[in-house]
Amino acid sequence: MAKNIIRRKNGTYCCIVYVKDPLTGKTRPKWAGGFSSEKEAEKERVRWMNEINENRFSEDADMKLSIYLASWLELKKKVLKPGTCQGYLLNIEKHIDPNIGSRRLKEITTTMLEKHYDRLSKINIPSSGSDPKYLSNSSIRYVHATLRAALNDAVKKRIRNYNPSLAVTLAPRDKYEARTLTREEIVTFYKACVSSPVGIELLLMLMLGLRRGEALGLRFSDLDFAKKKRIYNSSLQPAAKMLLENSFGDSAH
Repeated sequence: MAKNIIRRKNGTYCCIVYVKDPLTGKTRPKWAGGFSSEKEAEKERVRWMNEINENRFSEDADMKLSIYLASWLELKKKVLKPGTCQGYLLNIEKHIDPNIGSRRLKEITTTMLEKHYDRLSKINIPSSGSDPKYLSNSSIRYVHATLRAALNDAVKKRIRNYNPSLAVTLAPRDKYEARTLTREEIVTFYKACVSSPVGIELLLMLMLGLRRGEALGLRFSDLDFAKKKRIYNSSLQPAAKMLLENSFGDSAH
């Protein structure tokens, strides 16, 4: 039997390699088991040894994807805008962790991601209408962007050798077709705003084309009444979306 290969009582094989602790400099054994033959165990041992010798080995690759994403996002909060971090967090909590969060970081493949996105496209999401509503291609692309950014950092830190998301084939982005409200729709919208705690903000969004964060962050100092212009630099994110949705329901979208 090959060196550092052990046959267990249940008939399976395991391999052993010795890795150096970067902090203490001492070596310690690392095991991998469950192989059906000595040849398979030896193949895994050789793969490990090649990674160690080429300085490509990282024990962090064994951590679950959900744990890695949580630590990754915590670090990203220092350099990204709050709105971007909130978007990443929603994608992770709603569309990544519940489905593939339990997989090891090293197990993530291009095929796995493509199957994951296909499942997302078939999930029925809550809707106020009678017709079924599914996660849009644009939303799935945003989920993909979150994973791509996280896995890019994993490659930079040598936790992974490559980023499997870069080879993913994605469905084309949904074509957005904007339309203006009719006179009757504007009247209905105005009447609904009268009884809303954020009615003024919603009317500002309608009449001035402000985004949610811009409407909630608007101040008198942002307005030039003499020139009849608005010069706004303030924006409240990501609480703006939550405040509008909680105060006005689906009509806030």
